[in-house]
Amino acid sequence: MSFAAIYVPGFPVQALARAQPELLRSQPLAVVEGVPPLERVLAANEQAAQAGVEPDMTRVQATERITEEQVHRRSPEREGAAHAALLACAGSFSPRVEATAADAILLDLAGVERLFRSPAHIARDLARRCSEPGLEANVAVASHREP
Repeated sequence: MSFAAIYVPGFPVQALARAQPELLRSQPLAVVEGVPPLERVLAANEQAAQAGVEPDMTRVQATERITEEQVHRRSPEREGAAHAALLACAGSFSPRVEATAADAILLDLAGVERLFRSPAHIARDLARRCSEPGLEANVAVASHREP
C-alpha cells in the first residue's frame, strides 16, 4: 500500500494568482488577513520574500518593502476554488482522498499503483496535474501514511 501527499506552498498567494498566473512569477505578491490596522501577512511569493516580506509582518511593514498594489486581502472564495481544484486533481488519481488542510491533500494509492510505473511517475504526474489549474504543488509518495 502506498500514499501520496500534495502540498501547495504559499497557498493563499497561489489561490489569488490562479486567474492571473503571470502575477505570481512576474511581481511580488503578499496576502494579508485580519482587521485593519492589524492586518498581518499570511503568505508571500518568492519575489516578495526576496524583497523582505515575511509571514506575520504587518501590512505597513510589507508595504515598506513592496507596493500597496502588491498586497492583497485574503480571499476565502478564491482559496475555496483552489482547494476544490486541488481535490479534483487528487481525485483523478485515487477515489480515496483526504483533505488534511486547505493546502494539503493525502491520497491512498492502494489498488491504483498498477496504473503508474513508479512512485516517481506518480509524483511527477500529480504535480503536473495540479499545475493545470494553476497550482504549483510539492508531491511526495511513501509506503506508509505517517512521517
